[in-house]
Amino acid sequence: MDEFTSAEQALAAVHHVVATIGDVDLHRPTPCLDWDVAALTDHLIDTIFRLGAAAGIHTAPPTGDSIDQRIQRVTQPILAGWRRRGLVDDVVFSGRTLPAHLALGILSLELVVHGWDFAVALHRALDVSDAHAVFVLELARQTLTAESRVVAGFDPPVDVPANAGELDRLIAFTGRDPQQMNARSHCAGAQAPAMRSANANRRVIDVDGVPLCADTRSGTGPALVFLHYWGGSRRTWRPVLTRLRPEQAFVNYDQRGWGDSAHSPGPYDLHRLAEDAVSVIAALEYTDYVLVGHSMGGKVAQALAARRPAGLAGVVLVAPAPAKPVGSTEQLQQLTMHAYDDEQTVRHGIDQMLTYQPLAAELRNQIVEDSLSAGAEARLAWPKYDLAQDVSAGLSDVDIPVVVLAGDHDKVEPPAVLADHLLPLMPHATMIVLEDTGHLSPLEVPDQVASHITAFTAQLNEGSTA
Repeated sequence: MDEFTSAEQALAAVHHVVATIGDVDLHRPTPCLDWDVAALTDHLIDTIFRLGAAAGIHTAPPTGDSIDQRIQRVTQPILAGWRRRGLVDDVVFSGRTLPAHLALGILSLELVVHGWDFAVALHRALDVSDAHAVFVLELARQTLTAESRVVAGFDPPVDVPANAGELDRLIAFTGRDPQQMNARSHCAGAQAPAMRSANANRRVIDVDGVPLCADTRSGTGPALVFLHYWGGSRRTWRPVLTRLRPEQAFVNYDQRGWGDSAHSPGPYDLHRLAEDAVSVIAALEYTDYVLVGHSMGGKVAQALAARRPAGLAGVVLVAPAPAKPVGSTEQLQQLTMHAYDDEQTVRHGIDQMLTYQPLAAELRNQIVEDSLSAGAEARLAWPKYDLAQDVSAGLSDVDIPVVVLAGDHDKVEPPAVLADHLLPLMPHATMIVLEDTGHLSPLEVPDQVASHITAFTAQLNEGSTA
């Protein structure tokens, strides 16, 4: 392999990662601090442009409708210019005089390493052979000195185990943690910002070998276990979490197939999701906890509550899907199956079905991104199977406090439907109607949701000390 072949293979690898980037991907965080996907693209293109100028190759600023087109249109003519120039003599790049072959080698290094950054941000694989990774690593060792690391913004090398793969070794040499990719980067490149609290952290919870990304906070109990809706992620609960008491313990995780756990393998049925919740609770060693489920998450909470697991102190159901299906028809199933086909259908659903209050553009974009993040199997599990599944067996025996928070303008799970079809199944359940909200009350009226959750846990604590 030579520097030209290496650069061509690196460009092809990047193409396969970024070819389908959409508008909803542009602000995804990357392993590069303070750079989202859009900013990383600008940096990469600028570096390639300057590598061309260093060899006397001047091209017009790249244009194109996509990130892939921009990268291809700046790299291909510069690589062709380098071929015409050849690898003789030295060149000056970023204030350093380098042999021509090492200067061209920087092109491979930039493409491979930032291709990996893109792959982490987008939850995709970067296809680089062992031989290619070894070649680029040797180039990196020759070009990345202690001084140039600082100038170029590379952190010190990261230690890797003796059996690490060749690409992992390359990535670690550039100061990145290869485990971000190996663990599918869920928490390291997470969409949701970390909770700003000394006793809160972001972590991966292992569930039978499957990583689920979570935000957790230690503190006073009972601990709250948050379960998001179909199409959502743990980001859905963030406006509520910031309004809870700062000492309130909780775990808020992306359910299998969604958010930063989108690549977790199936199955994605209610039984599996309930088992995941059991495993998360066990991993955190909760012995006193409350299930807080929204919509689909509410049905998961009902399925788990029906088992009457040890330590379950109460249940908060926010706009829950009833344990026993109501009005489930083939027409409803077909409509639901196509609700998250693309950005247009998601935005239509936000306006026509999911919300009553207008949401800020940032939240609307978040809903679109979350709704489209899942794979087809996870996305279709709810309309195909879970929506019509009856998990009501055992609910009548649930003898702990249950509160249902229903939105007064909820078109998906109206208060009247919940009063007629859910409350009779749970003798200890009461219902509170939230004001001025549709189905997405954690985003529309987080103050009300947080207030009722706080009051509910306070009552539980009062009852335990009475």
